[in-house]
Amino acid sequence: MKIPFKNLYIVGFCISCILYAGCTEDVLQTPERKASVQFVNAVTQIPVMGVKVQQQQVLKDLPYGSASGYRAVEAGKPRSIQIDSAGVKDIDRPTSYMFAHNGNYSVMIFSSASRITILPLIDTLRADPNGKARFRFVHLDETVDEVEVLLFKNSNSNGITPFPYPFFSGENSQYALVEPGMYSLVLREPGSSSDVARLDDFVFSNHKNYTFYTFKNNQATSIRVIETNTR
Repeated sequence: MKIPFKNLYIVGFCISCILYAGCTEDVLQTPERKASVQFVNAVTQIPVMGVKVQQQQVLKDLPYGSASGYRAVEAGKPRSIQIDSAGVKDIDRPTSYMFAHNGNYSVMIFSSASRITILPLIDTLRADPNGKARFRFVHLDETVDEVEVLLFKNSNSNGITPFPYPFFSGENSQYALVEPGMYSLVLREPGSSSDVARLDDFVFSNHKNYTFYTFKNNQATSIRVIETNTR
């Protein structure tokens, strides 16, 4: 049976309307995509920190030296990041950053040249397919100008140098691979055999990613570590 061309046009038009309505409905019903962001308070003059993203309060009571754990924030557009703490002058203008949909980030907040600095780092990285661990280093203690990173495994006197260069305050590394196991992470000033700080008996687990960061703690440099999300 032949269908008149006019009827075919009407049927096609109706199908197009249905498809358009369905697509539009899908768009409207899709929840807004988010990013996962954790914050680190390494600002010595802020014992308890609040953080706003695009004027929305995401943290109220982040202690100095600590990380917040991941929080959901809006993604896909530039978002302002502001410090919200009583009695502390904010940075001159908010830092603006665009978080990617479904991205994972660690935002380091620290003092640099006596100013508050905000450093977003991208966490999202696939776990190593060969079972190794990954880690990176961020130097946030502005009272120590420069440090180099050493790893010692099982009290071995021969340290591993995971990064080929030292770090000035405010600098961070890329991720480095390390065999799983127990290590001591040691910081020294270049050319010195004395430890600036150390973190003993830390266990790197298979397929995990980590971020080590420094901060000033009771007139001494301390190291803390956070696990960063993998895909």
